[in-house]
Amino acid sequence: MAVSILGGLLIVGCAAPTIVPKVADKPPLEIKAWSEAKPIHFRKIVLKIELGEKVGAEETSLFCLPTGELRFRRGRITLTSRELTKVFQDELQAADFELVNHPNLLFKDPMTWKSEWFFAGMVKKMKANICFPWAVYGDYGRSKGEAFMEVEWRIYSRSNRQAVHKLTTRGYARHDSIESNGHLEIFLDAFAQAVRGMLADQGLHDLVTGTSADATPANK
Repeated sequence: MAVSILGGLLIVGCAAPTIVPKVADKPPLEIKAWSEAKPIHFRKIVLKIELGEKVGAEETSLFCLPTGELRFRRGRITLTSRELTKVFQDELQAADFELVNHPNLLFKDPMTWKSEWFFAGMVKKMKANICFPWAVYGDYGRSKGEAFMEVEWRIYSRSNRQAVHKLTTRGYARHDSIESNGHLEIFLDAFAQAVRGMLADQGLHDLVTGTSADATPANK
């Protein structure tokens, strides 16, 4: 069962556009030449955003004028760990990483023992400007806009069950075309860029390919 990490964004009051940080895309480091690369198990992704925290602005009309605030509450925009896990899997497969697809259990599922490394992610920041051009007609299904995510990653070793590497990456996405469920796709694309940033990290690359002799616990 997917665990909801984002209950939704509630629209309240009036607002100005939010400053959404832009992030340059980083291509994953090459691993095809490394036959000793160990399989990866993705444990989970969690969200560390306070309920009611402002994360952006809602915009409406064809001119995308700010009309409200996006706050972390139950509302129109929902996101689940299942959706983020699927994005994580797609990005790792595209980069030729071997992934064991049992994201909900750690050290309990027998299949996870194929993996040397266990991954977990924590979304720590979100920013967005989401435009619903047809909201005046009650249509919130089509949207466009931009979003930012900051994700902290921890990589655990199966042998000692401790975090041996930690890093923070950021992702940004902008959709200028109106799309069905575009508000969801924008967040997923921002998360995908954060995943690619993780796969571009040299320390992670060295662990996964076995070129690093250091697997000591990471600082907490």
